[in-house]
Amino acid sequence: MSNISVDITNVILQTERLILRSWKENDAKDLFEYARVEDVGTMAGLITHENIDASKAILKKFIAEKHTFAVEKDGKVIGSIGIEKYDEMHFPDLTDRKGTALRFMLSKAYWGQGIMPEAVWKVIEWLFDVKHVDFVMCDYFAWNARSAAVQSKLGFHYFSTVLHKTQSEKQETTIQNIMTAEDYRLQRQIRFITKIDAEKNILRQTHLTNHGRCENDAEHAWHMAIMCYLLQEYANENIDLAKTMMMCLIHDIVEIEAGDTYAYDEEGKKTQQAREALAAEHLYAILPSDQMRELKGLFEEFEANKTAEAKFAHAMDNFQPLLLNHANGGSDWRQHDVSRTIVETRQSKTAEGSKKLYEEVERILDAHVQNGQLKP
Repeated sequence: MSNISVDITNVILQTERLILRSWKENDAKDLFEYARVEDVGTMAGLITHENIDASKAILKKFIAEKHTFAVEKDGKVIGSIGIEKYDEMHFPDLTDRKGTALRFMLSKAYWGQGIMPEAVWKVIEWLFDVKHVDFVMCDYFAWNARSAAVQSKLGFHYFSTVLHKTQSEKQETTIQNIMTAEDYRLQRQIRFITKIDAEKNILRQTHLTNHGRCENDAEHAWHMAIMCYLLQEYANENIDLAKTMMMCLIHDIVEIEAGDTYAYDEEGKKTQQAREALAAEHLYAILPSDQMRELKGLFEEFEANKTAEAKFAHAMDNFQPLLLNHANGGSDWRQHDVSRTIVETRQSKTAEGSKKLYEEVERILDAHVQNGQLKP
């Protein structure tokens, strides 16, 4: 076990901004452009390239050894990520496990833009998910605060301190970090947790009570989950409460990428399903595979609206904004020139989840029509 062997010749990894691929002979100019800058090589313990011939020699090595990715942005190579062999003699406790080490360089022109964390994370995903390593190591010189920050952001943690001899024969105190498979799982979960914070930025058409601002998706989901607990006794069928509450909490996460579709926006509804399905594929894939399947499955169950849990969650999804609108005297209905017939069509799913709550919907609509706050 211990060090793995890799061949990235036919491997292409993509992020939102980058392409990671094997090196090509015509990359020499790009390599020289960033490797001739002294700070770039020094950070990694490498000799600065004095001319393009030096870059061509390194490029030839990259191509032959087949374990270093070129980092490409907008058609230009701006850095590299090498999958290297760690020194097994320094770490005998790891010899019964499968692992590797990473080294990376980035053009100084692109420092401070989050490029390297984005690129290295993609390689980490490939190593754990495709190559099934048990751990990945990464090191930095004790004085290199930039590399330390990148590795910390990625979720690496301290493993040991060793001496490393650079290409210029200088001994450097080196901090050796590690990420285990367990660490990787936790980092994926943290990335998802951080990502869904963006749900708080998705504004809905419904206003908070007392004619407040528009509510956001996260507030809507939280309100639905509380309602689910409080109103469960009115469900048409027995429900798994925890499952239904979780359905309520996650059902609009897709709107982080797909955007909110107003309940009475008929044109937007035509593309809603496709937009949200695509967003679900992308967003839930951030999670470890088992949790991805579980949460994506819950979302799809909610969308299908066949189970008792999905029907009651839909009832909460419809009843919650109606209650806010009711508290505000029907102002959102008037603003969008909505009639009772249109509202009732939307609220039909409430009856599928709870006949009792639908009776309350009808009572509320009767009152608003009588008061002239809702068109018949």
